Amino acid sequence: MVKLAKGVVLHQRRKPFKHGLKFTNYMWFVDLKEPQNKLLPKDHFGGEAPSMLAAITSFVTSRGETIEASDKLYAIASARTNGYVFNPLSVYWCLKESGEVRWAILEIHNTYGDRHAHLLYPDQKGNSTIDKEFYVSPFFTIDGEYKRSEEHTSELQSHSYISYAVFCLKKK
Repeated sequence: MVKLAKGVVLHQRRKPFKHGLKFTNYMWFVDLKEPQNKLLPKDHFGGEAPSMLAAITSFVTSRGETIEASDKLYAIASARTNGYVFNPLSVYWCLKESGEVRWAILEIHNTYGDRHAHLLYPDQKGNSTIDKEFYVSPFFTIDGEYKRSEEHTSELQSHSYISYAVFCLKKK
């Protein structure tokens, strides 16, 4: 299953001056256990794996996690266009057969070509918080955290609705 997902990117800055933008964005939503050619392994997790499934398996195994045969694996990310990819955030989900999220991965890319991935264990409401670990924007320091909020997680399995938000907040 490969599906083009339409979303909205919102950005607001409150200090040192108020500024914001909003634009429509399209990303690919894919089932990583099925053959697909939209997301290339060279654009994710260091680019060394032969497939996206192998890249994710290697990443989660290195952190003591597994992928069960009955698990569903989904990703939403930007694909390469005209030989170039701009993919600030890729999100991966591992769902149990029941539709419950076992874990999720946020793979964050910065404007300098650096990548960093976080393995997350959302609470029952689909929320989690992790500290920022590398420089993302020329406008912000490394201090901060990502607050992840997810709604309608069980509906990922039916592909009928995806609502996902990641917030980067500066620590006080």
